[in-house]
Amino acid sequence: MYRIDLEGRSRKGVFLAVGGLCIAAGLAVLLTGCTTARIPLTKIDVPVPNIPLPDLSFLTNPIFHRGSDNLRNLKWLDAFEAMHLRIVAEYPFAEWRGIDWDALGSAAREAIDSTLVR
Repeated sequence: MYRIDLEGRSRKGVFLAVGGLCIAAGLAVLLTGCTTARIPLTKIDVPVPNIPLPDLSFLTNPIFHRGSDNLRNLKWLDAFEAMHLRIVAEYPFAEWRGIDWDALGSAAREAIDSTLVR
């Protein structure tokens, strides 16, 4: 009796989606201008809408943080001193465990100093 054409409906939906994307891209090009970009590993230049990227500076992830805690550009002994001072200041159980930070620091400093090639 009633026959539903699922293939026709899905084709129509795809056609409308692609058409909508084309219209949106066309409006973006008309409103913002156009520039070209080269597809990597080819010599094909394609037109691309010239839309500025949004400011995402509010996304601050500590994993990507390159602030004052970054010790990678310091020399070994300077990095050790900075890390030693940070651990002494931030470790909460030093008094309870009876940790002598000065003795540990001098022993580690001597070990680092003896392994460094001069």
